Amino acid sequence: MMNIEELRKIFVKMASMLCALKMEILLVITALCVCERMGLR
Repeated sequence: MMNIEELRKIFVKMASMLCALKMEILLVITALCVCERMGLR
């Protein structure tokens, strides 16, 4: 059985990774929208 501190560290690491992933996806979607607006696609 793991103690609470280890669980908290793992949870924080996973949360930060998810946040980074979300930001990357948002950047990609924004770039695609901009390209489509300018007609470059």
